[in-house]
Amino acid sequence: MEQTDSAVDRKFQSDNFYDQTPHFKRVHIYGGDIIAQKKTAGERVSPEDFKSFDSLHYAGYGSFLPWFESLEVKPKRVLDLGAGNGSSSRLLAHKYGCEVVAVEYLPYNCRVMAKLNEGCE
Repeated sequence: MEQTDSAVDRKFQSDNFYDQTPHFKRVHIYGGDIIAQKKTAGERVSPEDFKSFDSLHYAGYGSFLPWFESLEVKPKRVLDLGAGNGSSSRLLAHKYGCEVVAVEYLPYNCRVMAKLNEGCE
């Protein structure tokens, strides 16, 4: 089925809608402030700096870390499909040194992920 201009416009509007949500604004304000403060102080930014607003999981990091920590052999490479805003990917890369490929479909989540990833090394 071919998309009409109106369908494309609706898709664009729905993508931009998420940029106006409180979560996205909070990420950009708090995340940007944390990144700027740490860089000014010459400190490294870690995913734990974002934990108060970063995770989309109901239980925060506690939703997957116990499972990951229970693995006898920790993977060196992780594929995170449906990565959301990348909180789990950032934490695994930081805490365990995993090489993580985060795949996300929603442009909104990709923008949040890019914003928070810019400060983490």
